[in-house]
Amino acid sequence: MGYTHYWYRPKEIPKYKFHAIVVDFRKLLPLFRRLGINLAGGLGTGRPKINDKEVIFNGSKYCGHPKNEISVPWPAPQVKFGVAPKPLNAVVGTWFAGLVLDQRTCNGDCSYETFYFPRVMPDRYKPVESILYYDINGRPVYNDGRVVGKYFSFCKTAFRPYDLAVNCFLIIARHHLGEDLIVRSDGTATHWVDAVTICFNAFKYNDFVLNDKKVEPFSVANNHTLTFLQGGILRIAERNRQIKKALSEEFGRNYVRVNGNGGYLQSSANNNHDSYTTRMQRLAILQYVTNLEIRPSEELRSLRKLPIQELDTLHDE
Repeated sequence: MGYTHYWYRPKEIPKYKFHAIVVDFRKLLPLFRRLGINLAGGLGTGRPKINDKEVIFNGSKYCGHPKNEISVPWPAPQVKFGVAPKPLNAVVGTWFAGLVLDQRTCNGDCSYETFYFPRVMPDRYKPVESILYYDINGRPVYNDGRVVGKYFSFCKTAFRPYDLAVNCFLIIARHHLGEDLIVRSDGTATHWVDAVTICFNAFKYNDFVLNDKKVEPFSVANNHTLTFLQGGILRIAERNRQIKKALSEEFGRNYVRVNGNGGYLQSSANNNHDSYTTRMQRLAILQYVTNLEIRPSEELRSLRKLPIQELDTLHDE
């Protein structure tokens, strides 16, 4: 019992396609770190495996988040982007088995079930058969024909922070594998839209299908420009209260702060002494999740000459 994602895939994925999936996913690793998502090995310790043979990761067992009594969590119908800065603030209710959250968080241990996605499924796994089960009268009940012959996998994330990384990986994999990968989830489009938006703005992928329905990326202000100023402050060139309100509600005040009517947004990680790389990564985060055209200020460009397009080359160190 718990919040889970499911998928059906081929036994073997062509090497070039699996490599493309891995390359894309690795580009998002700096973003995950900036969002406070610490990926670890399959058991929640050590380093994740992200290579051309297999992808295995989990949240970090020793994440450093405060211990609390959050158990058997389930996402609320409407949730905020990213990870809650204070775990207990994400609790908005209960369901029959546990607590309801409006943002990803943990109980002081960010690990849960291992996410496992190998290029070739081991022989111990068997493909889905045509007959699902026999009813009380002995008549067969059949599986959806689209999943017959595919290999079933799942990952119960319990809406831990690494849930966002799992979502992003499956969105990337679905783009490269097309209908060969079928993704289903206990969640709805609302719970996946931040990951869909990240992948849309990072890679321009807009073809993700969840539970047989296409999920559209979040967009509030196409063709608006944000200017990156000293210390991570962003100014919307066209001051639009509706845009500011939508950004604040969608991503949570822990992520962006609206300052009066002046049209300013400020990332919570603001630090005037941040390095060039840190500040450019923060700029990249906002570009990924807001679908706004963003350009660095002349002050930032003077620190190091780097075209904005090169943000896409961020990679794991």
